[in-house]
Amino acid sequence: MSLAHQAKRAYGAVMTTFVSHRDRAWHQISPGVETCHLRSHDNHGLTLLFRMAAGADAPLHHHPGGEETYILSGKLRIGDHQLGAGDYIWTPPGVSHDAHADEESVFFVVVPSGLRVVTAEDRGSASASTAGPA
Repeated sequence: MSLAHQAKRAYGAVMTTFVSHRDRAWHQISPGVETCHLRSHDNHGLTLLFRMAAGADAPLHHHPGGEETYILSGKLRIGDHQLGAGDYIWTPPGVSHDAHADEESVFFVVVPSGLRVVTAEDRGSASASTAGPA
């Protein structure tokens, strides 16, 4: 079995997805911001790990289905909230925010309907580009 193996086992109608810590592939999405895709959901939803370098900024983004974030390590600002290891934040559907890492941070994110990065062109209009795993 290769290290990149993702095991899926059927238990009735439910599929279990396993991703070993040794097999995680990180992808840079902006300077100092990396993501690791763990699982895709229906409706473009995603379960992800994020890793941000100290001082890094995540771009302004919008989540049509909301966003759940749990901080594993570090210190992170999401919108007006300062978060540390063990903190959880739910951002409701339709709310946009950015993020800033005060120190190197790792956090777990679930976006039930995906997310949309807000570009400079989008700021004056209602449209945005869909972002997902690289």
